[in-house]
Amino acid sequence: MKVPNPVLAVIAEVLANAYSHDRLNVLFAQKGAPGDPPAGSKPAKCHAWLNMINAEPRTRRRSLER
Repeated sequence: MKVPNPVLAVIAEVLANAYSHDRLNVLFAQKGAPGDPPAGSKPAKCHAWLNMINAEPRTRRRSLER
């Protein structure tokens, strides 16, 4: 099941307010997010990465298992 985009936007904003760019990169990498860190502001980076995770069922399942 995919997470709705408005929910991803809220999660991205919360993460962006809580962490630095570097910490976000480490956090997403540790949880198995696909690809290199997206460019842009912290909210844009989080939202892009969450969308990538949301688009890949295998990545979603793997992230939840950790």
